[in-house]
Amino acid sequence: VGRLAARRGLPLVSGGARGVDQLAMDAAFEAGGAVVGILAESLSRKLKCPDVRRAVYDGATVMCTPYSPDAPFSPGNAMGRNKLIYAQAALTVVIASDTGTGGTWSGATEALKRGFGAVAVWRGDGEGPGNESLQQLGAAPVSSIEDIESVLDAPPPVITEPSPVPNSSRSSPKRCPASGRGAAGLARGSMPLSR
Repeated sequence: VGRLAARRGLPLVSGGARGVDQLAMDAAFEAGGAVVGILAESLSRKLKCPDVRRAVYDGATVMCTPYSPDAPFSPGNAMGRNKLIYAQAALTVVIASDTGTGGTWSGATEALKRGFGAVAVWRGDGEGPGNESLQQLGAAPVSSIEDIESVLDAPPPVITEPSPVPNSSRSSPKRCPASGRGAAGLARGSMPLSR
């Protein structure tokens, strides 16, 4: 997914977590692509990593957080951060999700309901237990890079549920346990500062 984003000139948007997120970001960066990491953990700590600092300095990577730069990871922060990742994506590729629980499931189902770009779900080796259920909810099944490209080239999805406008600045994010699963998004358009 990271190499595909780089080849197409699309920034890869990810949460920067270990596993699928980091693999996708590394692949995009190594292929000369742009990477946007929206973190649910300490931005200050992440920027202490020499490889991350070098990537940011080179201009191909942007690291940001909607929280305090020193905020520690929390499941609530991850859930809030996931909304930003899905909202930026023209295409989200879910590699592995649990069924009915976790940040990947929550983000993918919300993206499907609200039309936050297309959602594709991996249906090959290493897929998660919730992937079939996501397909049944409308995610496009993919088992190859060619399948992912076909979904990316398809017309954008139709929004089935309008996004509510918050009427209070005191609304609190829903808190769910972290799933340890992952997804990555290919962002719309281009990002001159930097997937």
